[in-house]
Amino acid sequence: MQLSGGVSKHGTGDLKGIFFSTEYGRYFRPKLSWSISLSSSIHDGSEPLYFTAGGQQIDGSLRYTVGGIQLGGNFGYSFLKKYNHEILAKTGIFFRYQSSSLPDQYEIAYPAATGLPYPVIIYSHSTPQRTYAIGGSLQVQYSYTINEKVFIGSVLGFQADSKGDNISHISLTSGIRF
Repeated sequence: MQLSGGVSKHGTGDLKGIFFSTEYGRYFRPKLSWSISLSSSIHDGSEPLYFTAGGQQIDGSLRYTVGGIQLGGNFGYSFLKKYNHEILAKTGIFFRYQSSSLPDQYEIAYPAATGLPYPVIIYSHSTPQRTYAIGGSLQVQYSYTINEKVFIGSVLGFQADSKGDNISHISLTSGIRF
């Protein structure tokens, strides 16, 4: 059983955020394992827009968040499993629910174009706010066993889903062996 958490990038890397996961796994051969996981990520960003109205500085920035939760299953192969060290490569599938406030397009009309004393933002959404997707993931994990039951390490992962979302992450992990 392990818990992981770390930094993450969504899409082309312009949406930064966090990724965290809990995972339960078992070995069914000396170097082969399976696992199930419950993971989540949240990413956010903004486009700054400041203006003055009525003599007061206004923050009209466009702010957005993309967050999701997923259930997955993986198969793993241990390239190195020696002494207290292990390097494990995992691949798997997942089902993801995601919600996004990120507009697909937006346009800012400034006072010179509108005649209004403030900018006007026009949002356009061509994709739904809530999506469900299936996808695939690849991960490489390094673990150091502190004693017979406790380990720490790191995970480097990438995933892509059927809605075109890509998420990469690097996380620290700790766990316990039963």
